[in-house]
Amino acid sequence: MLAVFVETAKVSWAVNLDNSRESSPSSETDSIISDISKKNAKISLTIRIVVPQNKGAVDTCRVYPYPVAPPFRKTELDKLPLTDKELRSLALSMTYWSKSHKNKPYPVGGWRLQHIMDMAMKKSGLGPPHSIFTEYAWADGIIPYMRKEILAVNAEETERKRRYYEAQNVFNEYKADLEVQSFNKGLFPIDVPIKREVGGYHRGQVYVDKSNWWIVALHKVSGLKLYWLWPVKLNDNPEQTVTLTEENAIYIEGAW
Repeated sequence: MLAVFVETAKVSWAVNLDNSRESSPSSETDSIISDISKKNAKISLTIRIVVPQNKGAVDTCRVYPYPVAPPFRKTELDKLPLTDKELRSLALSMTYWSKSHKNKPYPVGGWRLQHIMDMAMKKSGLGPPHSIFTEYAWADGIIPYMRKEILAVNAEETERKRRYYEAQNVFNEYKADLEVQSFNKGLFPIDVPIKREVGGYHRGQVYVDKSNWWIVALHKVSGLKLYWLWPVKLNDNPEQTVTLTEENAIYIEGAW
């Protein structure tokens, strides 16, 4: 079809060339082919999953041209405690009484508290206590740093919950109409194979039309599942990347 179209165009340009030396067949050919290529062009969408928990990970990912329902919430996360007594107990149980090992599926206090303790020790410059004579003084020193990190994490979880219910509302209100529109445009869900890359993160690539897409992904390790439902509006850039992290997951289930 394209060959016939171009050959027909060449005959027309040859006639024009005889009648007018100002016409340029090569430039007009390039313009026509460029326009056709733009209509058929696909955007390379790279999806990266960058999270600390990767041992034995299983990833699934699919992109949809319409909104989908978020995963069912099996549990509601409680906010992490803030009182000195509770934080002192947590600090000592994680670092002295029963030290955590990050390669275990269910670390003491869950992964949120593991991140909090790591950041608190890093910012305070305090290493874990090594003696029964210093453990309480150490805990009192680390508590203000823990509290600051916990306030930030609690705020993140509140925002995650807000995004979850917003996604549910978008699905309820717009899914039916947008699904029909996408099918009429020839847009359908596409599976994205995810592979582990050098550096530990996981990566997949898919070629899609310039449109609105919803990325649905699951990263599953022993004791923990991270779900993403991330809307993305593609622009004219031929290569675009979305990075999925703990922070932008829409729901986390397990030892979190």
